Amino acid sequence: MSDIYIYILVVLITAGICSLFGVFYVSKVISNQRRLENEIIETTRKAVRK
Repeated sequence: MSDIYIYILVVLITAGICSLFGVFYVSKVISNQRRLENEIIETTRKAVRK
């Protein structure tokens, strides 16, 4: 019975770590996407000014 609890605990800890890394990765991707959008907007403005 205790082996099952240990297995469940390990699975939960692993899932928690993976979800934390997932949240960090998604936030990083979103910030990179915003930076890219800002760069695209700036380049289009420069092209329009020319």
